[in-house]
Amino acid sequence: MDGFNAPEEFERSLHAYAGSDHAGTNALALVLPSTRAVLTRSRQLADAGRLRVVCNENSPGLSASGMVRLAQSGQRPALVIFSDQLVSAHEATLLIRTSREDIYVSPLEMILNQRYGYALSFWGIQGYSTIEAHSADSSAILHGIIDHLHQCSSLGDQWLLREQQSLRRPAIRTYNARRKIRMFRSALLAQYQPDSIDAELDALMEAIDTLEGDVSIIKTPLTDDDEHYLRVACAESGNTRFGEYYYWYLQKLFVANVLRRGNRTEFLSLLSRADRTDYSAFDELARTPRGLLIAVPHHAHYILSIIMLAERLRHERKTFLFYGNPETHPGNEIFDRLNGWFWNEDNGVGFVHDTRKGLATAIRELRAGAAVFILPDVFKDENATYPISFCKRSMSIMLGTAALSRRTDALIVPMISTPVASGLGFRSVFAPPCAEPAPAAQGQSERRLLADDYRVMRGLFAFYEHHMQHQLIYWQNVRQHIAQNGPHLEVPRSDVARVAGLLARDPDMLAPTAKSRLVLLIALALFAAGINCAAAADATEPPLRTLDTVVVSGVAPGPGLWRVSRGEHTLWILGTLKPVPSSITWDSAAVREVIAEAQAVLWEPSFTVDVDTGWLGKLSLGYSYMKAQNNPGNAQLKDILAPDVYARWQNLRDTYLAGRSNLEGKRPLAAADELMSTVMAQRGLSSKGVVAPVIVAEVKARGIGLHTPRYTLKLSRQNAAQMLKAVRSTSIDDSACLVATMDLVESGMDRLVTNANAWSTGETARIDVSLTSKRDELCTDSLSNAPAARAFGMPDIRTVVREKWLAAADKALQTNTTTLAVLPIADLSGNDGYIDALRQRGYEVESP
Repeated sequence: MDGFNAPEEFERSLHAYAGSDHAGTNALALVLPSTRAVLTRSRQLADAGRLRVVCNENSPGLSASGMVRLAQSGQRPALVIFSDQLVSAHEATLLIRTSREDIYVSPLEMILNQRYGYALSFWGIQGYSTIEAHSADSSAILHGIIDHLHQCSSLGDQWLLREQQSLRRPAIRTYNARRKIRMFRSALLAQYQPDSIDAELDALMEAIDTLEGDVSIIKTPLTDDDEHYLRVACAESGNTRFGEYYYWYLQKLFVANVLRRGNRTEFLSLLSRADRTDYSAFDELARTPRGLLIAVPHHAHYILSIIMLAERLRHERKTFLFYGNPETHPGNEIFDRLNGWFWNEDNGVGFVHDTRKGLATAIRELRAGAAVFILPDVFKDENATYPISFCKRSMSIMLGTAALSRRTDALIVPMISTPVASGLGFRSVFAPPCAEPAPAAQGQSERRLLADDYRVMRGLFAFYEHHMQHQLIYWQNVRQHIAQNGPHLEVPRSDVARVAGLLARDPDMLAPTAKSRLVLLIALALFAAGINCAAAADATEPPLRTLDTVVVSGVAPGPGLWRVSRGEHTLWILGTLKPVPSSITWDSAAVREVIAEAQAVLWEPSFTVDVDTGWLGKLSLGYSYMKAQNNPGNAQLKDILAPDVYARWQNLRDTYLAGRSNLEGKRPLAAADELMSTVMAQRGLSSKGVVAPVIVAEVKARGIGLHTPRYTLKLSRQNAAQMLKAVRSTSIDDSACLVATMDLVESGMDRLVTNANAWSTGETARIDVSLTSKRDELCTDSLSNAPAARAFGMPDIRTVVREKWLAAADKALQTNTTTLAVLPIADLSGNDGYIDALRQRGYEVESP
């Protein structure tokens, strides 16, 4: 220990770093304990001009703030820093969580190292540990300080500052602050006179109550996670040194202290010297008689920027600060302090909280031409926010600034505060007014207004991002932004349906609240609208109708709508599918919007058999018109099916139709139908229509026409009877229908389930109907191409109904402004599908 106390040890270190060879390069700061020998010798060297001593403000030497000012002036003398003396609340300002305890330390060493190029040499029991100048490892500096203080304890009674270290503990600081408040409150109470009113004392008592509330909030230590997020911010700010954060933090503390205790005239004088803003562009803009909504993020010296601009504005127009109530937005107390101390109602600056009453005030004053400052980078309720891309991550923002502008016709003026190279200097940067949100027009949907507001806010934050992306550490919300927000999801318009489907199947969406559902609906609507920062959608482009509502608790949007048009005439086509999930309810909101504008609904085509006497109702596509479901001559399936086909049938019958022995006498077509319906039910699928009941009810409610293109085969009573007799007694080659059905059951049910889910969620690109189309064709052909059917004039059903529907579509597109059509989705695509046929007729077709 005596060796350490000998002055020559650290003098050798000083000589090594402070010799003439290092002049103009890196300087050295020795961090030493306060012992009598070290204090004596360091002061002797300081008197000789070889170094400067940094200590507490009550001892001979430089204070921490004095040393920073010296470094700012360009001087870098060799230093001895007595870190153990920097224990007061205005010296040790950085709260660090260690494995032992939470303690306050001074950021001075970090600032000197990273900002001003000082090498740091910390004394320890085993000797000195050195950190080279401009170190990127801020953690090493902090650990060096803490380790140095812990090792000072080994000096025993030689360490003169042992007892003072308790002042680093948050609990001690809080205790001392409360004790001082109690003492001052007692002094005030002693001044009250009986039976008298003293307004000044009342105001002071109220102020001391507020101060006590501030003291009760103990600041959160800088955790390891906090440090990590700030390091990320430093890296993304252009490899900014970690010490910059603490240098900035000290400036914030200084501003807060001045605002709390300072003199208004002196403070304005200080700000005038620190303000580097060019106000010419804003002064030109301020000539407008319209209200000004000045949008400022919590970045750099935003409070100082607001103060200086408000000082310019308050002489020309009424000015207001609109901000969250401090009860729900901690930190906004500083604005409340400005109210009354810095401004009041008599000098043109008002203060309104973001409450119902405050919002009404802001709307009224903006309409009257006032200027209102608003801070758009915070929110009260995350469920009411909308994500945007901001500084490499997703960020949640409110749309209130744009909505307020739209409601009041006020200009949104983007402003951001940026720091200058050193000191307290700041510069306010302005952008031209944001693209104005369109005023709400009569009948305009809420969704379009939201989309317009979203576009405006993305443009506003694009301006912020341009200036903040390399200055993230000066943003008040940077830690939360990096900690909580991952990459932003940008969805191309072509992928909206697919993403909606993914959301519908996301396990987290199984039981959303009503509010979260609404947020999801609006977000998907914005994606579907193609909102982006660069440009708004061309207003002349015809809107694409999309079933963009997806709610996962049993409600499904179905696919988007195809748009077929010629001139001012539009035909919207909804593709239907069977089977669909049996548990869904179709959300028909988008289709109902089309029906509200439509003059008619065009249904999918049908084929009927009309018997002129009416005793045989109709024979339609499928087996529904066949009353004779059994094989001729009481034949069994094993008698008419090939052995390998019957073996497959037996296996599937025993698996899905156990106990159904009556099926053996059924025609293959009937057996196929029984097998298919049973397997679909077990897989949660249903052929029951979900679209027709909703559309029919809406059509009836609107009183518009519902037209079904129909091909009718007319038969006399005699021909109908002969045809029915022939069908009952004739073998139909329907085994191919059963084979196709078994193929589908054995290897295609996953595809059927995928198709059903894809239709429900609007992912039409994932629908593949090749297997089901093959089965449908084989089963249909077994009837329409049967000899008995051909003998009585049965046409090719698919061909005749297709031509009927296309003729009806031509007529609708000639006579109606808007028509809704419904078609099986399997008939829409492909070279011979309805969509291709419409294109060949010269119509313009847009896919969902």
